[in-house]
Amino acid sequence: MRNDVIIRPVMTEKSMREAKEKKYCFLVHPKATKPMIATAVNNLFSVHVVHVHTMTRHGKTRRIGRRRLPIQTPTTKRAIVEIRKDQSISLFETQKGKGV
Repeated sequence: MRNDVIIRPVMTEKSMREAKEKKYCFLVHPKATKPMIATAVNNLFSVHVVHVHTMTRHGKTRRIGRRRLPIQTPTTKRAIVEIRKDQSISLFETQKGKGV
């Protein structure tokens, strides 16, 4: 599970706004712990992690289709990673006039 701790970055308006404050949001494995997430970010982006905050969004039952069959949406986990003020992750940077 070491290699698949971070699934993908979360690119929303809120996460891009928080990226200016050196807080970056990632979708992570549901069983990942805060130390595992910090180590993964350190190794992937070569930055020093100050804090890691996590939140688990539990899956819900939805009814879809003509027959209104119930399905279960997946449970996901997000991590907001704060790094040092003098460092940045280039993945979240946008050019002036472009992006969010």
